[in-house]
Amino acid sequence: MPQLADAPMIVSDVGTNPVTTPSFTPADGEVIVVAGCCSDGSISMGAPTGGSLTFGAAKASKVPGGFAASVVIYAVQVGTSPGAMTISATPSGAAPHSIAVSRWANASLAATPASGPRRVSPAPRAPR
Repeated sequence: MPQLADAPMIVSDVGTNPVTTPSFTPADGEVIVVAGCCSDGSISMGAPTGGSLTFGAAKASKVPGGFAASVVIYAVQVGTSPGAMTISATPSGAAPHSIAVSRWANASLAATPASGPRRVSPAPRAPR
């Protein structure tokens, strides 16, 4: 069963500065998931880099409504650990931005990412 290999890392900045995680060493076979977001929907986070790994884009979306942020999720499965590494990403323009990096043990990536229609759930109702 998949489980977090370590506490998630969240790195934020403003402007056009890249964000970079502290150094970490993934184990062989870990899945690394990187969620990037920008507070401006017209600006997106670039693909993450680090450890000579190739991250595949799993999902990109713009938040509907008045708060028009952009979000993208990337993932990679580590074959053999590259050793100590960092992960960096750079926004396409100036805006507050962040990445959240989570590492998963006992997990694998599907050959084709799951997809489906975007759904917005209504607010929960009080029990009757």
